[in-house]
Amino acid sequence: MATGGGLREERCDVLVIGGGPAGLAAARAARSAGADVLLLDEHVALGGPIYRALERPWPAPPRVRRQTRVVAAIDGGVLAEDGAGALVA
Repeated sequence: MATGGGLREERCDVLVIGGGPAGLAAARAARSAGADVLLLDEHVALGGPIYRALERPWPAPPRVRRQTRVVAAIDGGVLAEDGAGALVA
């Protein structure tokens, strides 16, 4: 993982932004249909404010980037920043 403002490109079939209940359900549905799913969430723990209190209500998809927030929409995707300041396109 790049740090200190580096840029890294990641590709996926389905990008899910937000790891709350709806985002986890969307990621699970896309994965069960055979898609390569990448989930971005700005928090350390997935599940949204209510579901984070439960003990693992849903399994996380294999590719999760926690503490990552979308900063801009770009041609063909999004630009996101992780907790270390690295940019992910």
